[in-house]
Amino acid sequence: MESKQLLKKYKSKLIYEGVLKALIIGFIPGFALSFIAALITIFVGYNGLWLSVGICLSTAAVVSPLFYFLKYRPSTKKAAERLDRLGLDERLVTMMDLANDQSYIAIRQREDAKEKLNSKNPKLKYCINKNSVIMLAVATVLSVTMTVLSVLSAGGIVPPLTKKYNVNYAASEGGYILGTAQQTIQAGKDAALVVAVAQEGYVFDKWSDNHNGAERTDKNVRSEITLTAMFVRLTGFVGDNGGDEFVIEEPKKPGTGGGSEKPDDGTGASGKYTEYNYFLDGKTYYRDYYEEYYNLAMQMLAESGEIPPELRAFIETYFDIIV
Repeated sequence: MESKQLLKKYKSKLIYEGVLKALIIGFIPGFALSFIAALITIFVGYNGLWLSVGICLSTAAVVSPLFYFLKYRPSTKKAAERLDRLGLDERLVTMMDLANDQSYIAIRQREDAKEKLNSKNPKLKYCINKNSVIMLAVATVLSVTMTVLSVLSAGGIVPPLTKKYNVNYAASEGGYILGTAQQTIQAGKDAALVVAVAQEGYVFDKWSDNHNGAERTDKNVRSEITLTAMFVRLTGFVGDNGGDEFVIEEPKKPGTGGGSEKPDDGTGASGKYTEYNYFLDGKTYYRDYYEEYYNLAMQMLAESGEIPPELRAFIETYFDIIV
């Protein structure tokens, strides 16, 4: 009993050391598993913050106590062994072995060990395995980084690693889509250029999302997209000379079976377009539009000698329409 009291304060320090070691060992697999969980959530676009934290803490809560009680829990004899390595020459271990011996020699040995311990007053230092600390640091950095990425990905700040979306373009009666009508785009990337082209007797009106330009490039795609280019039909000519102006039908609303009533009485209302064969959508002058892309093509030819296939197809298509 006297020997245990003598080593009590040293044993207490070893208890703290054992707890620290057990926590380090417990959090290494905890952070490793939370890293894996966060990585999976990035692939599916799910906020993995609380999932990662929960996995880390629950794993450490199971592993750390096991390692403490099975490996790192100190005994009085272990405390004596650690102190003997500080210059007490196995006096304390021997004292523990002779704790119940009441012989003169055993009593003298215990007294000598006590005197040496008090005179040296050794300071126990925490002894933590360096490799364990390195492993914990690496696992912590990886886990925290991946968890932050998971949160940012779920919030739309960074795109999920493999999330892809379908982008579909369709045309109503009277036109077609120039370009790739069905695209699969990785989250955060831009869709390819498409152009709504009117057939003979029709003009482009607008897209189903009210975008007025015939060409479009949807950027930073983060959801499924389905869009329809809507066209209106030319119905006849009006005017004194029989060919100055023409009337178009109102565009059909999606989901309805027919068009709206004819425009008003020919007094310059919105249902009339002038020089229809020079306009793309009633507002964009064909020749200016074509000229812009023609100049761009000429510049590319001068610089590299090549024109991208999409630009070549665009120019050829609209050139045919104008002609």
